[in-house]
Amino acid sequence: AMWLSICVLAVVAAASSCPDLKALRRAAVRDRNFSAELLYGTWYETLYHDLAQIGESCQRAVNSPPRIADQLPAGSFREAFGFRQFGVEASLPLVFEATADQAVYKRYVSFARLLFDGAILDVDRSCVERGGSCGWYIDALCVDLDTVKTNYVELRFLSRDPAHADADARERLDFARVAFGLDLGDIRQGWNDSACREGRELLL
Repeated sequence: AMWLSICVLAVVAAASSCPDLKALRRAAVRDRNFSAELLYGTWYETLYHDLAQIGESCQRAVNSPPRIADQLPAGSFREAFGFRQFGVEASLPLVFEATADQAVYKRYVSFARLLFDGAILDVDRSCVERGGSCGWYIDALCVDLDTVKTNYVELRFLSRDPAHADADARERLDFARVAFGLDLGDIRQGWNDSACREGRELLL
């Protein structure tokens, strides 16, 4: 999660520089009918790359509108990210602050406001075309670390279905994996339905 990201930035190796997140967005995310509201509700992080999630399992998220007191631009949203870390239930409040570019955000922990560049890269196109909540989406965050000639990457596949087929998720994630210079082995399993079922009702 992002609180640990701040501590490990100097030791993370991935591609030599961050790709253009705006250019990586797929057509469904660039569609005029896409909105953050399609992402509200509960999600399960079934695949991810993020060294800051070392020791974590059973990752899940609840997305919701920003609070009035947040005073955020239209298109912003909040994510309550829950997980087990070394057997302990924990959660982290994240903010996705909208920018002038659709589905491109300044992302930060609500109590720290250390800004990172992030974006929704792809989404279940059926929800954009027909309305209603989406079945899955992919988001990413990337920070260039110029002093060590590398970068820090977070890449996540989130699904409404806690038992989303692994092969399908990996196929959908592959374009982003390649763009960030990650190997197949760099993508890890997150939520495991059989192992995490006991904790599902502990969601934040």
